Amino acid sequence: MAARKKGLTAAQIKQFRKRLAEERAGLEASLQEIEARTSKRDPLDAMVEEQDFDDAPSDAATDTLDRGTEMALEENIRALLDEIDAAVDKIERGTYGTCDNCGQPIKMARLERIPSATFCVECQERLERR
Repeated sequence: MAARKKGLTAAQIKQFRKRLAEERAGLEASLQEIEARTSKRDPLDAMVEEQDFDDAPSDAATDTLDRGTEMALEENIRALLDEIDAAVDKIERGTYGTCDNCGQPIKMARLERIPSATFCVECQERLERR
């Protein structure tokens, strides 16, 4: 494992690997909870509920909103898992802590706050302005 130019030590890389693994485990647990909740919803039951005219329209709207929220959360979690995987891959390749765009070292404060960061602050800001 090669360290970055300004010196991520082997101990620091080990700590970041541990944090990434912990974050991954937490996200996977959240994803499993969401999948368990959504798998309990039988599409046939949903169609019957929609045809139940005794329910208030707001109940159906709330159910739709809840399903949409869960789908958005699931998509967000999967994106975060992809970011963590990319950071772990960079550790394996010896490029962790180096910006994917400009090749400069990512500041330690940024890595400590966002261990899955693959861009330095400047490049990330440029990317977000696009």
